[in-house]
Amino acid sequence: MLHKNIKNKGKYRRIIAAVVPLIIVMGYVYSYLNVIQYNLGITEFTVADEKVESGIRVALIADLHNHEYGEDNSELLTMIRDGKPDIIAVVGDTVLKKSDDTDVMKKFFSDLAEIAPTYCCLGNHELNLMERGIDIKGIVSETGVTMLDDETVFTEINGNRVAIGGLTYNPDYGTDSLVYLKEFAALDEYKLLLCHFPEYQWQFLKMDIDLVLCGHVHGGLVRVPGVGGLFAPTQGFFPEYTEGVYESDNATMIISRGLGSSSFVPRVNNPTELVFVNIEEVVRN
Repeated sequence: MLHKNIKNKGKYRRIIAAVVPLIIVMGYVYSYLNVIQYNLGITEFTVADEKVESGIRVALIADLHNHEYGEDNSELLTMIRDGKPDIIAVVGDTVLKKSDDTDVMKKFFSDLAEIAPTYCCLGNHELNLMERGIDIKGIVSETGVTMLDDETVFTEINGNRVAIGGLTYNPDYGTDSLVYLKEFAALDEYKLLLCHFPEYQWQFLKMDIDLVLCGHVHGGLVRVPGVGGLFAPTQGFFPEYTEGVYESDNATMIISRGLGSSSFVPRVNNPTELVFVNIEEVVRN
């Protein structure tokens, strides 16, 4: 019996000796991935439209999730400021639904409004906080940022008449949002739509909407070389719409990989990005 106990103890020690280093290595890898996923870069896209007479430069902000690049997001704000946008478009999920903290959003939005006219729509994390009684729309309005909840504002940018809309997510893709979307598509101005969810593409890519800016999918979280994103919450595995430019005969959609993360799974091969969109006039020979 004593001999058997000694053998069992030896077996357990060997297992522990093999498992503990593996756990340590996995911990280091996880920590490393958590750090490098926030290696922020700048991505530029250019689209052309016959309605535009002179260029418009848009800074696209998506999915910050209360993350801070430097104290009070000073590093991110410097990058935005240096990019000299005409307007700033925030397409939701600046907050984090697991936290009631809105201070990061409030300070960030106040600073954005000092750089350029800033417009935003609601993401699912904002909606979650609103369901818990937090007045997200009121907080945003106090910062000088224009909140668009199935609403449109009309403005002039560099001599261009622009309609800026914000489409609010409806879990059932319900009638209210779709009625608003159809009304927005019927406008004559250059139409710039902010919508957190690219899954609405089944509607707005077949409507007469000039440009749609989206976020939400975090680039598919883990990006597989030669394949693309691995998973998106509302699209499942190997999602079709994760980043970059998507075009139809009627509309153009641009999806940002976003600036933060709301998952314990780190972003892999998928760094965060600040996006600038250049809307240019069509050059004719």
